Amino acid sequence: MPIVKSEAFVLKSFRYGETSKIVILFTKNFGKINAIVKGARNFKSRICGTLETMNYIETVIYFKENRDLQIVSAAEYKKSFPVILGNIDKLELSFRIIEMINKSMIQHEKSIPVFELLKSTFEELEITEYNLLNNFLKFQINIIDLMGLSPEISLMKNKTNE
Repeated sequence: MPIVKSEAFVLKSFRYGETSKIVILFTKNFGKINAIVKGARNFKSRICGTLETMNYIETVIYFKENRDLQIVSAAEYKKSFPVILGNIDKLELSFRIIEMINKSMIQHEKSIPVFELLKSTFEELEITEYNLLNNFLKFQINIIDLMGLSPEISLMKNKTNE
């Protein structure tokens, strides 16, 4: 069982048992994965608050390809977004973006361009003052394009005058 490190965004987390957590991570190196974090809900744990939705983290994972639930042994903040967390409008857009990634990415589908788009979108939201919806629209257009779903639009000439 190889031990790997990867940058990741936490897409979703929920309780499991008395002290554990199950998280859905979008990792740079392995795509979207499900993982269990034992002892993460224990208030004495070093990774207690690290694995909350929308956090950008560095993880250490016991990774086995044919297993559905990986094991996270360590996690630490890679970068925080305090301005987003302090602004309800930015927070709402960020959760919408995270939800789009969670619903559109397939398990174990590696996509570094999508990961970099997610990271750059959060960095832009962190510094943007106005026109937040433009950032969201830009993200939607880019994600659709990266997934190969962008529409082909062509202008048709009016043939009635010819």
